[in-house]
Amino acid sequence: MKVEIKRCEKTTFKNVVLREPTVGDYIAAERIAGSDKGFFFAACLLSQIAEFDGQKLPPEDITELPIAYFARLVAQVQRAGFLPELKDLLEQS
Repeated sequence: MKVEIKRCEKTTFKNVVLREPTVGDYIAAERIAGSDKGFFFAACLLSQIAEFDGQKLPPEDITELPIAYFARLVAQVQRAGFLPELKDLLEQS
């Protein structure tokens, strides 16, 4: 069996600035995602608090990032104490 890996062509960014989220950021992310858990909630929160090379991105654009890149961003947000652990975040309620 031959397995070929095709890399995601979506651009990554040189500089991502994360600011501390407000209660309003969490509420907006939860409202957009329809939940306070899961990958889409994390993307929605990033859309509220992150600037990618000086620009805000909508959640839909963030979901197009390569998973390894997205995971690194989520890990940084978690290290700063802004999100629960990934395993807790991804549990479905």
